[in-house]
Amino acid sequence: MGNKILVITNTEDAHADYISERLDKRSIGFVRLDTDQMHGSDICFKESQYTVSIHGNETGKDEFCSVWFRRPAVPEKKFKDKAVREYFEKEYLDYFENFYLLLPSAFWVSPPSLLAQARLKLHQLIVAQDAGLRIPRTLVSLEKEKVKEFASECGSIVSKPFCVQILTDSGGSDLAFGTRSVGRDDLEGRSLYLCPSIFQEKIPIDYEMRVVVIGRKLFAFGIKAKTGQKDDMKQYELDELEHFVCSLDPSLERKVCAILDRFQLPFSSMDFVISKTGEMYFLEMNPNGQWLWLEMVTGVNMSDCFIDLLVSHGASA
Repeated sequence: MGNKILVITNTEDAHADYISERLDKRSIGFVRLDTDQMHGSDICFKESQYTVSIHGNETGKDEFCSVWFRRPAVPEKKFKDKAVREYFEKEYLDYFENFYLLLPSAFWVSPPSLLAQARLKLHQLIVAQDAGLRIPRTLVSLEKEKVKEFASECGSIVSKPFCVQILTDSGGSDLAFGTRSVGRDDLEGRSLYLCPSIFQEKIPIDYEMRVVVIGRKLFAFGIKAKTGQKDDMKQYELDELEHFVCSLDPSLERKVCAILDRFQLPFSSMDFVISKTGEMYFLEMNPNGQWLWLEMVTGVNMSDCFIDLLVSHGASA
């Protein structure tokens, strides 16, 4: 087993940019593979030998002690034929996934197969509840009358997508799909029932809290709108939000760690809301979630802790 870190991501990943700089400063060997720009790079398999080559610099699979599976992306190619584009993307996805399985002895943050399970929203809610955390009242149904009855029971509800958060339209503009309030017209209309959604009671929010778990070290941050209250924190600009460091009691820390133990993950972030009456609700888990902006705005050093995770666990993998 070697002592290098393999970073699998894309060229637009600010987290990987920042961590790469910190790895350089600490003289820790690493290889960054930007999967969206494979020109000049290669992942080669020949007679059971596996190498990663970045602009002529070749590294064998046994030289990697750990892998940071960050944000890989398929290379961008323009094809007139939609079927050709789909074939191209599918071949690249399978190409990458085959090679991920050729590094079983390295320490992964985190294994793609485990990330796929941990991203399932309903599964997250069940696991969180099993761990002893409070979750909002929740309904998933395509039946109009069941949704209307649920809205009547809760008073006010919100809808959330299962997975797709941001789509790009034909003009190149990003369309954000996040949490949104469900009004009376929505309940009576048709669009709400065209595809599955997660419906939850609308919690009167004091502030949101993001918990970042690195190894089993927890960092908690409150996030509160300076003015007004929108349905989703992603609808705010950064300067419209107040960020502050929070403390967690040992009981809550154990429950959060129990969730990661259940999913067998070494890293994750989680989102909670604190209600106007002080009750805490688990919302969702982001197993490959963002955290760098929190370090930037609060000054809390999570980067070195993250690097230590890759180095220390990689050495014992």
